[in-house]
Parts: sequence; C-alpha cells; structure tokens
Amino acid sequence: MTQLSSKTPEAVTFDLKFSTQLISTSDADYKTASTNYFTTADTPLFTVIYGIGKNGKNQELSWGKALLTFKTATSTGNTAKVTALRKGDIELDAADYTWSKLSYDMANKTWNTDAKKIKLGYPLYIAAVFNSKGRAYLTILDAKRVSGNTSLTLSALTPYETFISTLVLQDLQEQKGVAEATATSGELKAFFSEDWFDLIQYQMPVTTATKFNPESPSFVYARELEKRLLAVYGLFKQNESDEALSLIEKYRKDPTHWVGAKADATLVAKLKLAKP
Repeated sequence: MTQLSSKTPEAVTFDLKFSTQLISTSDADYKTASTNYFTTADTPLFTVIYGIGKNGKNQELSWGKALLTFKTATSTGNTAKVTALRKGDIELDAADYTWSKLSYDMANKTWNTDAKKIKLGYPLYIAAVFNSKGRAYLTILDAKRVSGNTSLTLSALTPYETFISTLVLQDLQEQKGVAEATATSGELKAFFSEDWFDLIQYQMPVTTATKFNPESPSFVYARELEKRLLAVYGLFKQNESDEALSLIEKYRKDPTHWVGAKADATLVAKLKLAKP
C-alpha cells in the first residue's frame, strides 16, 4: 500500500523587481507637482506588495524598509549606505519570501525593490514604494500580466503610473471590491494618455487611511478629482459621450476639483470623436 505524503505542495510564485525614480530638491524641471517626488531626505522608505482577492481585500505578500545615510569622502565624493530591514527593524541581507529588499542606486538616483517568491493566484496586485506620511508610488498588476512568469521586472514607478493606479484603486472601492467590474490599467491608459496627464499638473494624493501605519499600509483614495475622471471615463466606456460632455460642463463650474483648460479641451475633443 502506497503511503501518500501529507506535505503541502509549494505555492507557485514569481519574483518581482521595480524601481522608483528620485529627484533632487534643486531640480525645477517638474512635469507634475514637486511634492510628488521622493528625495534622498525621504527616509526611512518602505515597499510593499499586496495581492487583492476577489472580495477586494488585501493580502500582504512582501514588505521591506530601508534607511539611507550619506558619508562624505574627500577623494571620491559622497557615498551612500543603505540599511535594509524587515519588520521589527531586523536587518535584511537579501530578499526572501515575505521580505522585499530596498537598495539605492546613487548614480541613477533610484530606489530599487527586489521581491522574491510572490504568491500567484490573485486577480490584482499592488506594488508600492511609500514614505511614513502615506505618500506612495504605485503600480497595479493583473493576473494576466504575472501569469506564466517566474521573474518580472517592471518599468520605473512614476507619477503617471501612480495616477493610473490610483484611479484603479478608487474604482475598485466604488465597485465594492469586485475586480471584474473595475477599470483596468490598460483601459485607463488608453483614455487618459501620458501626454494628457502632463497637462493637468497632477498632485498625487495621500492615502485617506486614518493613522497610517507603514508596517501595515492601507492605500485608500477618495478624492473628488479622480471620482470625476472615473465618471467621465465610465460614460465614455458605455458609449455615452453626450452624457460625458454634459458632465464636464457641470464640472467646469467647480474648477477646484477639475482639470485645467488645455486638459479639459483635449478630453472634450476625444469624446466628440467617439460620438457615433
């Protein structure tokens, strides 16, 4: 008689790498609000990867923390020392299951996240780099993008990528956590292009979660601007461009929570072209 092993099969996983671009406080060439950008003064810095279940709830899959200190060397210039940490401020030598390692590339001014053994099987994933105040760079991955990959390297997280991901998360909240009913990153990028994004002087929101805890971060967004953009996009998706144009006329009366004239005109032109 063959005895069956009771050992639980190892979960199918993938490795994930991504970077976050920093900017010097003296650099005035901002495409978006200067407060969007992390600098080397943002320390400690954190990273987290969540799986979003079918019920919309987050499952933490990996987390990391880093401290950055500079030393001045007379002959070689400044050198940077990074202390990578896991929870409990235990030093981390390398990324491993549940722990991501943050490293700093001084030449390119980037924070790099290395995450190992991320569990597959979630409809959506959030990858984030954030500070203790709750300002975060975000990207959203869907199951299709990670499926079949044992290792995945993403493009750098940017304000534009964060804008799109914020829309996805806010829509997910409005759809009561139903991923299938939520707009995808690809759909939103097709409608809100990066060129259009550059017109709006976007200021990334801070999560509205109360008592933000970096060891268990919650990225919750409910800003009026994103709500309005999602409403316009929703009507466009339903082939109701006339209704979307009427909504924009209404939003113009409250410009505090709406885009500027150039971005508005570009949206209007896009919606008129889409009319049957």
